[in-house]
Amino acid sequence: MKKHLILMLALLLVGATGVACGDDDDDDADAEPEAQPEGEPEGEPEGEPEGEPEGEPEGEPEGEPEGEPEGEPEGEPEGNNEDPLVVCQNTCTEVAACPELAELCSAEILAVVEATCQGVCEDEDARGQILAAAGLPCAVVAPLAIDGFGLEGLCSDECGQYCTLMGSACGDFEVGFDATNVQECLLTCSDYSFDGNTDDRSGDSVQCRIYHADVANAAAPEVHCPHAGVDGGGVCVDEPPSACVTYCAIMDANCPDVFGDNETCLTACEGVIPETGANGDLEGNTVQCLSTHALIAELNEASCSEADPATTTNCVDGE
Repeated sequence: MKKHLILMLALLLVGATGVACGDDDDDDADAEPEAQPEGEPEGEPEGEPEGEPEGEPEGEPEGEPEGEPEGEPEGEPEGNNEDPLVVCQNTCTEVAACPELAELCSAEILAVVEATCQGVCEDEDARGQILAAAGLPCAVVAPLAIDGFGLEGLCSDECGQYCTLMGSACGDFEVGFDATNVQECLLTCSDYSFDGNTDDRSGDSVQCRIYHADVANAAAPEVHCPHAGVDGGGVCVDEPPSACVTYCAIMDANCPDVFGDNETCLTACEGVIPETGANGDLEGNTVQCLSTHALIAELNEASCSEADPATTTNCVDGE
């Protein structure tokens, strides 16, 4: 029994020692294949590929496109549009395009408004009035534009009539602007006074200029076109012309053969014929009497003899 027990203990001891050594070998064998294949493929492939693609590709592409492209393009246009002068000029174009404005004024109103508004926009005080019209309905803007841009004259019947007459009679004469250019004429006309009366023969008003432009279409444009021009030619001016200036202007138009030219007429009249009469006189030794007969000569040429101081029988001193 003792032998058996000793033998069994010896076998157990040897087996235990073998197992322990075998375990070390087996562990080394098992550890190296299991740690390296499982650690490297699972650690490096899963860690690096997942970390780099998710971190760098997602971070940089999303950051750069969202930051630079969206920020710079939106910032620059908004900055330019906020320039009050640019906005004002754009508003002028929109206002000029209003069909109501074109209907109230003329087909050329677009260029006229833009030309007028340019100066208004450069005036900081007036610019705000123009900008206030931005975004309003066209029907509201049109009347405001006529007042705000100083277009009362441009949109009046008087200026349309004036420019038609000037264009047909005074294109070849010095009148202070190009009479054949409708837009230029309308802009010029808008600066005239509209306080006169129809058929005024003197005074700084558009009505006086219309009268002389109309006469210029009938006769003596070289005389009447300057009267209808910007400076009024000494007739359509604030200070009324002398009776002789008026008389000679009428004679040039209705009886041009009496004196031949305006200068000769003025020489024969000024300081020679009394100017003490009243407009409409048919008798008396006065310039006013001669002027009345000169006006009648527009309808009856025979009256030129009564308008001529050398042949008149009515415009003489009474006995």
